[in-house]
Amino acid sequence: MLICLPDKGYKAPEPPRLPIEEPNTDFKRKYPADTELGEELADNARVWKVYRDEAMQHDDGLLDGWNNTIDILLTFAGLFSAAVTAFVVESYQFLQPGTLDLGAALYALAVNDTAMLHAIATSSPQPSSPARWINGLWFTSLFFSLVAAFLCILVKQWLDEYKART
Repeated sequence: MLICLPDKGYKAPEPPRLPIEEPNTDFKRKYPADTELGEELADNARVWKVYRDEAMQHDDGLLDGWNNTIDILLTFAGLFSAAVTAFVVESYQFLQPGTLDLGAALYALAVNDTAMLHAIATSSPQPSSPARWINGLWFTSLFFSLVAAFLCILVKQWLDEYKART
């Protein structure tokens, strides 16, 4: 629609403008008002600048909390793994054949006593059922502790990557 002005000829109408706000607050200085009516949801509108800043502030707080929690879990998993490893080392000896049996076998070889060597070879002692259960539980505990530490490291890397992209 063209408007005819008496002394200036034809002129295209200007788009309606929003009233200009006075930048009398920090918010209005940081996020100036949109100037065009109908541009309130454009890509560079005030609402998106405010949203981006608020979302980044929220994400930073959330990521810091998660990072601190993961640090604590990682420390605990490391200490727990070290303690369980000490128990595994001691408990694993119950699964090994006794050193007396090995000494007897070497003695039988030295004196060439085949009957004694045959008796020792056929009577290899099996670990007791409680020893197998206890060692199985120790190894399972160690495995899950190491898996927890591995997952903590993966989560920390994911958090660092997320923070770098925002």
